[in-house]
Amino acid sequence: MKQNTLTKFLAAAVVLLLFVLFTVCLTGVDVRPVGPENSYVGFASLNDWVFKHIGTSEIWDKITDVIALLAMALAAVFAGTGLWQWIKGKSLKAVDPCLIVLGIFYIMMVAFYVAFEFIVINYRPVLVDGALEASYPSSHTFVALFIFFSGLPVVNRLVKKQTWRMWINIMLIVLSVAMMVGRVLSGMHWTTDVLGAFLLALGMALLYDAFVLWWRTE
Repeated sequence: MKQNTLTKFLAAAVVLLLFVLFTVCLTGVDVRPVGPENSYVGFASLNDWVFKHIGTSEIWDKITDVIALLAMALAAVFAGTGLWQWIKGKSLKAVDPCLIVLGIFYIMMVAFYVAFEFIVINYRPVLVDGALEASYPSSHTFVALFIFFSGLPVVNRLVKKQTWRMWINIMLIVLSVAMMVGRVLSGMHWTTDVLGAFLLALGMALLYDAFVLWWRTE
């Protein structure tokens, strides 16, 4: 394994380890009943302070819903591109490795999404239809950020025109920041929900990039 590939794997491992440690800390550091119906929340002082000073915003909730739809649309474009390459080349070997690996990681993304619906670390700062709902990590943020982050190397590989690559990359970064900020401003998530989603999405995206590089060099 080449040094560059190993470095990418190590970077992914570090970020994913940070996510695990951060998640563990949420279950034991400053855990107090500051949520609705006295639900317990980790890093309560930070989360409660931010929520009380920002409150909720229906507009930002809708904006982040739109960003999530844009992320799903991008994922569909990548999936469609891979399918087209498969049909055109009449073989899976004709599909760019970055798209094959991306499909595998999308399956992993869905698995994480489903898992955290059942593994409750904390509940949302607001009730949803009058009931408590799992909040960590922010699913909107995690899914969108992973699609955008992993999309950066895919765009750089598949889009030939440098100007287009630059503007698409800028758009993906702007949308990522808007999603993170927007989910906090919407009041639908604690700040730590968004931070946890960021770490998980970044770690998975780095791992994806490492696997693609390893595939190409083998």
